[in-house]
Amino acid sequence: MIGAQFKPAAAAAFLGVPACEAAGLILDLTDLHGPGAADLRDELLYASSLPERFLILETWLLARIHSDLTPDAAVAHALAEFRRAPAGLSVGGTIERLNFSL
Repeated sequence: MIGAQFKPAAAAAFLGVPACEAAGLILDLTDLHGPGAADLRDELLYASSLPERFLILETWLLARIHSDLTPDAAVAHALAEFRRAPAGLSVGGTIERLNFSL
């Protein structure tokens, strides 16, 4: 088993859709990236070492970045606030300050 963890708001660049559209769904990689995604599985299975597997996964992901997706300005602002003072902020308070609702 191998996986990737994305920074906040970064998953959309790899999914090709805003992450909220994929929330709660179980998606096959081929649903997102077509039948060529099955080749990734084969490459990972036949790699001779763990470092080689991570390199294969990294290369595969980087080749599929959708750079045309621009993060929502409010989300980018909220993330910047959390980076500046992570212990002093709450999600609810930040949503309120940005005049957003869930």
